[in-house]
Amino acid sequence: MTEKFEPLMKEKFRFLRIESKEENVILGSPFVYLSDIESAVQGLLKEIEEEMNNYKQKFDWEEHKEFYEGVWHGLVISCGLIKKWFADVIEDE
Repeated sequence: MTEKFEPLMKEKFRFLRIESKEENVILGSPFVYLSDIESAVQGLLKEIEEEMNNYKQKFDWEEHKEFYEGVWHGLVISCGLIKKWFADVIEDE
């Protein structure tokens, strides 16, 4: 079974509403459910890792080896930084 991840879009932001007979009041700052953040981060990591897995097949690796190794290394670093900054909201394999 493949899990479907979703981007974190503006529609995901919620507001705390308190309704009274006189008016509908919105309190506090907007918030996002942790599960929505987790889904977006996991989806981002999955796409980066899929791109890395397909990287050698897409390009002539030997012709511009240093360039592609640099890009590959950048993707590895990016995954590491995402995992560091979102460590509490993602499940790391």
